[in-house]
Amino acid sequence: MRNVYFDEKAFEYVMKPFEVDPFLSESRFKEYLEKYPKDYYARAYYVLLLTRICKFDEALEEYNRINEEVDRDTYYAYSNKKRISAFEFNMTLASIKLLSSQENYEELYGLLQEVYDKLHMDDKVYVSYFCEAKMGTITTDGTNPNAYRFNQSVKYQEEAFYEHIKRHMADYNVDEEKPNIAVFRADFPLNEVIEEVKKSLLSDQRTFNGFFEDTYCFKYDHCGTVNNSTTDYFKVICQHNTSNMITMFPAVKCKSLPIIDLNYLRESKETGNAKIISSLERFKLRYGKGK
Repeated sequence: MRNVYFDEKAFEYVMKPFEVDPFLSESRFKEYLEKYPKDYYARAYYVLLLTRICKFDEALEEYNRINEEVDRDTYYAYSNKKRISAFEFNMTLASIKLLSSQENYEELYGLLQEVYDKLHMDDKVYVSYFCEAKMGTITTDGTNPNAYRFNQSVKYQEEAFYEHIKRHMADYNVDEEKPNIAVFRADFPLNEVIEEVKKSLLSDQRTFNGFFEDTYCFKYDHCGTVNNSTTDYFKVICQHNTSNMITMFPAVKCKSLPIIDLNYLRESKETGNAKIISSLERFKLRYGKGK
């Protein structure tokens, strides 16, 4: 007799493109949940998917529906331990992501104290620190010179961003014993590209990964390499709902994500219409203003 509550193989099919093509996964979720509306394990994953593709209102509605509908005693009776554990963890994760997407830091910090033991160590330290920074309980006096991401959450500095992305530049990796796996080509026009990137920030062409970051995918043919293989894409990660860039690097597996095409810059460069700047200006843009 067919299991009326869930289908493990069918759900594996739904989840297969979850990371590389979340929009394909979304369509598969809709079909699956029509057949198995009481698979709350799957529905919790669906909430996480909706937050990732920035459908926050839909994610919140689904999250609330799950809490209204699920009878945990009954659900636990027909689910295995693995599904029950993942369901509870994903609902906790979803609540954190929804509150962070709303920038509701005080409520998020309170929730974090309740669910602290359920999170991975790196996640709970970062979320806690970020919330405290946004609530003003951590000042710049408490920054750590070795904690770039934490420091940027306390007080964002564009110069620190430029310094941080040096590790992805070709000339920086020439003499490194262990070069970065993602490196821009030596002729990549970083200054022109960053100026164009800034025009696209805060657009709808983004995904919401992590807890407080928006990810933008850009296309610029032959922009760099990942594991020594040429790629046509790079990612820019910003603090959520801001144009504060945290990092930027060549990337793969981007074709099915929202893409912003910057290849017109290549055409401009090839026809000699690229903006000409001084060596000093290029150095400042490439390695940090005022350096």
